[in-house]
Amino acid sequence: MACGAYSIELAKKFGWASITANLHPERVAHLNKYLVGKKILDAGCGGGAYVSFLAGKGFDVVGVERESAFLAYARQNMPREKFVQADVERLPFRDREFDATFCYDVLEHVSDDQLVLRELARVTRKRLILAVPKENDFLARFGLAFATYTDLTHVRYYTEATLKDLVDRIGARKLKIEPELSIDFRSLTQDVFIFNSFGRFGNKLFQRALKILLSLSSPKQIFSGLVAIADL
Repeated sequence: MACGAYSIELAKKFGWASITANLHPERVAHLNKYLVGKKILDAGCGGGAYVSFLAGKGFDVVGVERESAFLAYARQNMPREKFVQADVERLPFRDREFDATFCYDVLEHVSDDQLVLRELARVTRKRLILAVPKENDFLARFGLAFATYTDLTHVRYYTEATLKDLVDRIGARKLKIEPELSIDFRSLTQDVFIFNSFGRFGNKLFQRALKILLSLSSPKQIFSGLVAIADL
């Protein structure tokens, strides 16, 4: 795994759902729509909220987490659920042990995403669900960035092409990639950091001007993430 300032405080600052238990509706929808089988692996489970959610729905789910602080948090708050401390580069499971594996917001943190993906595929029989941050292509033109792009623990961001190239390396039988985490322009002044000549945060007038510019020159929706569904 890549080195970084991982902490419960950082996770709360960036609103990591596995810690806050405020599960994002789109992420929940991915699980409801794409999970197959009963035995499920949450690879990089953080604080364990998705493990708890799926266990409540009757799945046999295991959460894997490397960081001791997150693992302790998960075990303290969800003592009935199954958690294992391990690195996603070296999973302590048999080949094809799980029907499906999902990996949310992990690949952008690791030093070798190809190695991690091969390991995820090794322990999975049917399907992988991967969620990663999308490269900041559109907003960067205006000097804007969503909070996720200020997370210094991120090693990389993805485009549809780079994500497809990554997953193609494991020889998936079928691959579907979708944008996720759509942003409503009405919330731009709350959800982005603005960088300009007046300082880190622009004044309200500058924010309004940028919001109008964006609404006139961009699609109705922009996305900060991508999800890949790979059948093995």
